[in-house]
Amino acid sequence: MAHILVAGNINHDRVWHLDRPLTPGGRLSCVNREVRLGGGAFHTGAQLLRLGHAVTIAGHLMDDETGHKALSTLETMGFDTARVSMIPGETAAADILLDPTGERTIIAPPNRKRLAADLFGAVDTDAIYVNASECGPGLLAAMEKAPLSIAQFPAKEAARPADILIGSAADMAGHDYADLWSVAHRIAGTRLSHFVITDGPDPVRLMDSAAIRLVPPPERLQLADTIGAGDTFAGSYLHAILAGHAPPEAALLACRLTEDHLIARRDRGQSPSGSF
Repeated sequence: MAHILVAGNINHDRVWHLDRPLTPGGRLSCVNREVRLGGGAFHTGAQLLRLGHAVTIAGHLMDDETGHKALSTLETMGFDTARVSMIPGETAAADILLDPTGERTIIAPPNRKRLAADLFGAVDTDAIYVNASECGPGLLAAMEKAPLSIAQFPAKEAARPADILIGSAADMAGHDYADLWSVAHRIAGTRLSHFVITDGPDPVRLMDSAAIRLVPPPERLQLADTIGAGDTFAGSYLHAILAGHAPPEAALLACRLTEDHLIARRDRGQSPSGSF
């Protein structure tokens, strides 16, 4: 299996499991509440670990009791945490309101500031996956040198040297699909081979300079907890590409692996790895 660097956010999510969907002026009950690790780097890296890869995670945690507990959890799960920076400050959790249909509402902590994901010193990996709003010079240089570089489509157009971009249809709001390849090419540069766009339970779009292909998922699941599904797909897709699958087959396999994980998490009837 491969050694993969994942870089980006390691969050603390306070998940409120509601007894019914949100309605204006409604009165709801919380069935359960838990705090779990989240963020793109965490969920993608966790899936890669489940698939047997060695994963180094690069990101930030706060240098308080909660941050150190999170660091210990990452190490117990099998992450190499040598590239995790401990930052002075207090950990703040995002609140996620999750209703029984799987619909979620995310409330970010007040005044939350995202530090740029960066990498200090060389790292020898088979692939790099980046999901960060900003990238520092060390991480950008590592992406340039990596044998395989995959990046999440950024909220703001910024350089992400990448062979593959991955994003959700929700990330494409405000973009015309006719011009989207040009946008992706500006972000990723000349090495970009294709762009993967997920859309929940709907078909995955595979875009390149010539065409857009649709890959329907094997099942249309209705699950109450799909938190991290897109990031799990990204890890599964990276796994499939490293295994030598062409993009359509990789997308189908990634859908299956993501569904397997979500179903197993539901059937366990317990919190996912990374819960506190």
